Amino acid sequence: MVALLPFVGGGDFKDLQPDLDKSWREGNNQVLSQLVIPQYVFRTTKGNLPYRVSYPGSGQVVAATHFIGIAGVGLEAPYYQANDPAMAKKIGIFGYDRETKPEDVKDGLDKTILLLQVPGDHKAAWIAGGGNTVRGISEELDCVKQFTCAEYKNQKGTFAIMADGKVRFIPETMPPETFRALCTLNGGEKIDNLDQIAPEVPGDPSFNELKVLPPPESTKPPPSPLPKKEEPKTTQPGTNPGQPAQTPTGTPPKDKPLEIRPPVEKAPEKSPVLPPKG
Repeated sequence: MVALLPFVGGGDFKDLQPDLDKSWREGNNQVLSQLVIPQYVFRTTKGNLPYRVSYPGSGQVVAATHFIGIAGVGLEAPYYQANDPAMAKKIGIFGYDRETKPEDVKDGLDKTILLLQVPGDHKAAWIAGGGNTVRGISEELDCVKQFTCAEYKNQKGTFAIMADGKVRFIPETMPPETFRALCTLNGGEKIDNLDQIAPEVPGDPSFNELKVLPPPESTKPPPSPLPKKEEPKTTQPGTNPGQPAQTPTGTPPKDKPLEIRPPVEKAPEKSPVLPPKG
């Protein structure tokens, strides 16, 4: 999931830089673990799976992934070695200590499951390795029902992303041996009626392409009103403090602010001159 970041969302997450030398719960990785990647979660018209979950044993809230990489057949499949002949027909595309190239998928890219959708109780962080994002398929009879978490054309099941990039629906009624055959890259099983047993789901960009969009204009708060300008105040001699000064009559030009002129002071009156006594 970390390696896929630069390629999802049109490059929206290419600048994220997880520290691959640290645990996913250390340093900046712990911050990134809370970031929801829209392409790693699943939404439906009947309700969404939880985008954030409480990681088991820690209580830490993390951003979930609803898809896991398929390691092959057997719960220990992630540990299988590519050069182990005993496991050659049980190996899937993903593993802890091996890499898979397109030419290694002998059963065909179109007939090999890359990712599977998992139920909402998976409670795994997208940034975490191990069983959080890579799992093997059970060899029990209910191996398909363990992944049932979706509905398509009135059938229950799950969605798979094939190695050729197509999305197919895996009904829970699919025979277990057929399901396990689709989870290995070199099992040698022949599957001719793939479109009947795992119908292709046509793409719908308006539904499948999830993007982080800004809120619509209608939800943005209205701009704060500008504070009302108060009329300047002055005090004339002989008037109460704070009393507005009188302004000239007439309407000032629109392009010229109203001019407040100070009052004209009167000259002090002269004392009367009295004739000298005597």
